[in-house]
Amino acid sequence: MKATLASTANVLGDADDKKTEFNLSDIALELETNKALRSLYVGERDEADIAARYNEFIINQEPGDHEVVAANVVLGALDTEFQVFRPWDWTLADPVYPEYGALVNAAYKLSDAFVIDLQYARATFDDTAGPVRAGAVDDWAYSIGLRGDLNFADYKVAYAANDDDTAAYMINVGKAYGPAPAEDEDDLRPQWDVTYKAVDEGYETFLTAEDVAYYATNLSLSADNFDLLGLKVGGAYATREAYAGTTAADVTAMKLTAKKGDLFGMPLTVSGQYANIDNEDIEDNSSFLMKVAYEPTFGKLKLGASYEYTNNAITGDFDNPDKWLASVKNAGEATAESTVALNAEYPVEIWDTTITGFVGYENRNSDWKGANGREYVDPLMTYRISADRDFGETNLFASYQLRTGGPEDREGEYAKRDKIAEVKLTHPVIDDVADLVLGYRYVDVEAYSEDYDYTVNEVNAGLKFEF
Repeated sequence: MKATLASTANVLGDADDKKTEFNLSDIALELETNKALRSLYVGERDEADIAARYNEFIINQEPGDHEVVAANVVLGALDTEFQVFRPWDWTLADPVYPEYGALVNAAYKLSDAFVIDLQYARATFDDTAGPVRAGAVDDWAYSIGLRGDLNFADYKVAYAANDDDTAAYMINVGKAYGPAPAEDEDDLRPQWDVTYKAVDEGYETFLTAEDVAYYATNLSLSADNFDLLGLKVGGAYATREAYAGTTAADVTAMKLTAKKGDLFGMPLTVSGQYANIDNEDIEDNSSFLMKVAYEPTFGKLKLGASYEYTNNAITGDFDNPDKWLASVKNAGEATAESTVALNAEYPVEIWDTTITGFVGYENRNSDWKGANGREYVDPLMTYRISADRDFGETNLFASYQLRTGGPEDREGEYAKRDKIAEVKLTHPVIDDVADLVLGYRYVDVEAYSEDYDYTVNEVNAGLKFEF
């Protein structure tokens, strides 16, 4: 059994933010057993856990954190999950009108290669909580699927339908070779993936994302981290067809990547990327990027130096036209840019205290100058010093960071100078059970426009129990 108590309170308040109090509803309880009821969870649940067993035709894959009652029941080869939660509060006028959501998943495992997957979602309007909201109706969706793990490939197929008699289909085939990486580490395994989705126009429920039926068809292929002539190579292809009347959103894009590390037996990495996109908003539709990075270590001293050149920057997913520099929506066209970055980090021991200093330099040259968010007004300089020391069982950590320069956007929101100071003390109250954590954090941001300047003083105190 695991229990957690975590709550925040604004005990000072200010002109724009009222004071708040600690809330006992923040308690979370999790019970795990080796019986049929494998787990029972009551409390606020992370959005990734809420949506983990469901596809996008059943619930938005980023639904937000919500207070949930969830149970996992396993009976032989049948693995089921039940969730009840309140996804939104609809406020058209006082009082608030709550909606309740329910998710059910049942997976029957015939073998590793054949798992029958049934999913169901329902949003219910609670007319006992207040006056009936205009147009309030219950809605639901279900999905029937099959998935499995094979030696050559893992696969997943699903069919979904809702109460509006609209449907959606998905086929996914792919494989990642080797053990999964540790949490928060990059996945560097050789892997490939093919996904095809087709959605009827108007497919929508309260729990799914608004854009789930934006495209009639959606095909994507990808391969990463495969060895070829000593290089790590990868590639991707995507094509999406929108519904009639929104053909400007049609996209076909491809990307090729190559990377070589430990070049000449040194900590030198060279990488490159070529991408091409076909979309109505982009005239200059090809992009090339090349990067060289050198990261040597001399004893405790860590150095880093890199140079990057691109003729048409992509600041996000290669198949998203809005992320291309040449997108009409970004009021630009293809232009050459180069970025140089240098950094150094060195720790020293003084009186049983580890003091680490860091200096970073980064500068981007671009034909997009001024308030376009591309050309750096001044080089981005980062100065950081931290101290870490144990006083018996108590650990004290302190750091200070100053950053200056960088890009300037049209609205002046970007910081031209920011300072961050932090102090944290950790002391075990009960060995391997409870820690006392006290912290203070100060943030001072000076933006290019003084309308966006702000200062934060944050004090944290907490007890963490694990038993």
